[in-house]
Amino acid sequence: SEAFERAHDLAWRAVQKGPKDDPALMFLLARAQARAGRPQDALVMIRRVAERGVATEALTHPDLERTRALAAWPDLERLVAAANTGAAATTAAAATPAAAAPPQAPRAAGSEPAG
Repeated sequence: SEAFERAHDLAWRAVQKGPKDDPALMFLLARAQARAGRPQDALVMIRRVAERGVATEALTHPDLERTRALAAWPDLERLVAAANTGAAATTAAAATPAAAAPPQAPRAAGSEPAG
């Protein structure tokens, strides 16, 4: 439809003008590509995001139904699943050291920091 083509054009412009290789914009473009009847292009864009290890909703998002129907999807599905799992593990691992760090001792009132 014309509305989906317009959405695709706007998403493509956002990818071009936004931060380089921004995964959120790349995923937005993939969704727009799929809705505009370009599921193969969406597959390529989803692969680029997954190869960076970024979690997405590609496995379940309704905009990507046509893309998930492609013969090449099962290979990409494994990569997306790994990125989703890796992103969760990375996020959890990154939060653990900060949560486990002991609190700093308070300075005495009126004392100056060393330096």
